[in-house]
Amino acid sequence: MENRPGRYRPKPAEQPKQPEQTQPPKEGVVDMLTRLMQKRALDQLRDDPVIKELGRQWRERTYKDLPSREEEACLLAEERKYLEQLTPDEQHQYHLDRSIRNLKNMRTMSDQVEYLSTYKYPPHVAELQHQDPEFMDPLVSALHQRPDWQRKEKAIERLERMRRRRMKEPPQGSEAQS
Repeated sequence: MENRPGRYRPKPAEQPKQPEQTQPPKEGVVDMLTRLMQKRALDQLRDDPVIKELGRQWRERTYKDLPSREEEACLLAEERKYLEQLTPDEQHQYHLDRSIRNLKNMRTMSDQVEYLSTYKYPPHVAELQHQDPEFMDPLVSALHQRPDWQRKEKAIERLERMRRRRMKEPPQGSEAQS
């Protein structure tokens, strides 16, 4: 290209730079050491007496009846043996009953609502409400006033609509070719 007067020619420094191509990080010794150090830090936190004490205080504040560690370990072992003997439907029913029992064991309604909004999803809460409507109705009405719960409900509704729409559409490639 010839250099004519009056024509703009960008200087080499003004030319747009191409973004550098970055490669995904490779799994190396540093990554493995980092992961091990994070795991060790978490293990140390679990064994930290201050963290254990905070967890104990939170459980005492939240729950009415709190079993000792030994009682809890025995109960969990018995529960595992019991659950192995149940059918999947019976296991599901058992877990629903257990969720309601745990909710009823919480001291305040705000703890109950916070637990439901944080750890449960609308279909599960609907099952709990169907299981024990008298207990769950006030909790569900309180949940409906929370914006984060409303977002969860809208997201679940969107997923259900997408599932229904995909069920109506024929699978790709199943059309008769002529």
